Amino acid sequence: TPQNSNVLKTAMGTEKHITWQNSDDIKELICTLKSNDVKIYALESNPKADTINQVEWEENIAILVGNEALGIPDDLLQIVDKIVSIPLRGWKNSLNVGVATAICLYEIEQNLSK
Repeated sequence: TPQNSNVLKTAMGTEKHITWQNSDDIKELICTLKSNDVKIYALESNPKADTINQVEWEENIAILVGNEALGIPDDLLQIVDKIVSIPLRGWKNSLNVGVATAICLYEIEQNLSK
């Protein structure tokens, strides 16, 4: 969270420009967001995923990203609205979570600014 000194150092003040919250129960948070008409998109390498350049992005969404080694647990993938992935070539099937998130957010911005 932005309360962590390492995050504050890396964020270089940008934490002041976003609204954030921390939750100890991700399932409860997903349900709360969905009850407030927020669509939940999971960024995950998954055979059921649509690639990020094929998605019709909406404005009121949350992006769920997982642990770099383990990904997003299956029980969470069952309750999200959509699973999306980044198309990759070659034998490597994953990216660093920060890089993957940045690529996804860029694609969303490009899509919504059209």
